Amino acid sequence: MNTLPSPIRSGFTLIEMMLSVALGSLIVYTATAGFRTAAQSVTIANRMSLENSLIRAGFQAALNETDYWTSYDDPDNASDQALRSTTFRELSSVMGNLGVGANPTPYPGAETTIGWDPHYEWPAADRRTWWRGNAAEYRATDLRMGSYAIFADKSDTGNHPWLYAQMDGLHRALGYYGFCDYLPPSQLYSLVDSSDGSKNAGGTPSLWVQAGGRFRTGDGGTHYPQGRYRCTKDASFALTPIYPVNLVGDPTPGHNKVAVNLTATGDLWSNFRTGIGSTVSGTTGFMSKVTGWNYRLYPQKPDHWPGLGTYVARYMTYNRFVCLHRIRWVNALTGELSELSFNAFGTTLRGARQQRRKGGGWADWSNPLTPPTNHLDSP
Repeated sequence: MNTLPSPIRSGFTLIEMMLSVALGSLIVYTATAGFRTAAQSVTIANRMSLENSLIRAGFQAALNETDYWTSYDDPDNASDQALRSTTFRELSSVMGNLGVGANPTPYPGAETTIGWDPHYEWPAADRRTWWRGNAAEYRATDLRMGSYAIFADKSDTGNHPWLYAQMDGLHRALGYYGFCDYLPPSQLYSLVDSSDGSKNAGGTPSLWVQAGGRFRTGDGGTHYPQGRYRCTKDASFALTPIYPVNLVGDPTPGHNKVAVNLTATGDLWSNFRTGIGSTVSGTTGFMSKVTGWNYRLYPQKPDHWPGLGTYVARYMTYNRFVCLHRIRWVNALTGELSELSFNAFGTTLRGARQQRRKGGGWADWSNPLTPPTNHLDSP
């Protein structure tokens, strides 16, 4: 009996098996890589979303600072009101009647109202606001066109020293930044003080010497009475925050909260060379004096969050009141530092002072002149 041969059963050859294993591994690897990429993309997207949220929070905090000035005086925190003895002092406690302290000099007639009045509009019709000097008079001339000191002596009760007393009192009380903030933009800045009896020998327009600095820079030998632009050309005038920082390098990580040294507030009455003739070290030193940071943005954050700092610098230069903001953040994984810098404008120093109530807290605008809701400029 003949038997049929058994059917031939085909199988994988070694080459086919190797190819199938390789293709399978490639598919598994591709799927794994795709999953890993997708997971990383989600993580990166979440981190970028968090970073963008923090940047928005920093930007909003910077805009709030523009209007509320809490880096200089925080009405909600008594420990952050160190500048209540300088920039945010009560004018009524330092201006007096003359504007320079507790011993005011009486003046006849309308001159008796020389104390600071926050509602006074400086009308041109009031002769007490008239500047009577010769704008071209050089302080070292032979005075052939007359002596400006006759009219601009804040200590002379025989003339009209109201304007010069106000100017002197404001710059003593608030520093040069505040002094310019309060006076009219067209004001000429020059006065004479003969209270030491040296009017004949030294009764020439003053250089605003005070606390180791001066307001009028004498740029180019121009020592005649000057307006605000000429006084601030190539020079900057500081407004010191509560917690100044040095912006050399990256100040964001490991910040220590250190209040301003009030013994160094002579900076409020000094000028800093930041224009022609300035140096890198001088400009950097000036910025370290006027830049403050917001340490309350998120005091307790997870370590994996990006580091974020908001900084504000306020100063005056070239006839402009500058409010410069910096938002800096540091990637927690890469350590990369990024910065967004912009200028903003909002509440003036005078407005910020009128936001604040005498004795602490915020002023009540429903009745800002009546205790206990009256503000820092209330008479």
